[in-house]
Amino acid sequence: MVGEMEKDRSIIAMGAWLEVLSEENNKSVLAAIARNGEIWKNPLTHQEIVSAFPFRNPIHNNTMIMRRSVIDGGLRFDPAYIHAEDYKFWYEAGKLGRLANYPEALVKYRFHQDQTSSKHNLQQRRTAWKIKEEIRAGYWKAAGIAVGADCLNYGLLKSTAYALHEKALSGQDIGCLRLFLYEYFLSLEKYSLIDLLDFLTDRVMRKLFAAPQYRKILKKMLRPWKYRGY
Repeated sequence: MVGEMEKDRSIIAMGAWLEVLSEENNKSVLAAIARNGEIWKNPLTHQEIVSAFPFRNPIHNNTMIMRRSVIDGGLRFDPAYIHAEDYKFWYEAGKLGRLANYPEALVKYRFHQDQTSSKHNLQQRRTAWKIKEEIRAGYWKAAGIAVGADCLNYGLLKSTAYALHEKALSGQDIGCLRLFLYEYFLSLEKYSLIDLLDFLTDRVMRKLFAAPQYRKILKKMLRPWKYRGY
């Protein structure tokens, strides 16, 4: 990794993939989503990493090395983003220079019940959602669409969907915003039978979402207990 950064001085920080070490009966929340020996891969290039930030943290913090200039510039973990400080940190670091990942698992990541991702899983997911919303706000602003993500309801999402449908955006931009909107619909906690019927009969919704997305939103509205927020 150091060798790669020496060859390309524009890379200010670099990480790698990691291998899951999930021992039997480790009692970690994460054990339900990954098997022992599984390789967690992340995008490799700066552009791919930046494109992933609005959806998730594409950086394995425990694999990272960075140039001294990042710290000398004053960037630090922000305690306001409890249990997801690294997500916010690497997003901000990506504004200072290029990020990269090395295509090899260089760390074994052991699951256990006392790790932050298990012990504080709900708070971590809430903080990560907050970071995603902050990142996405810039995308909505660039598209000229106002979204009040803190008070999401069906009526607001429908208005946003119509505003997005009317915009003449490039394929990549509208694809990104459609994915944001899709996740908002899946995070809805309150809606009525009238909302469900409205969604079923609305032509804009059918045009805006891909068929698998449309079906999953319907499943969420029909069986809300299977889809939780965050």
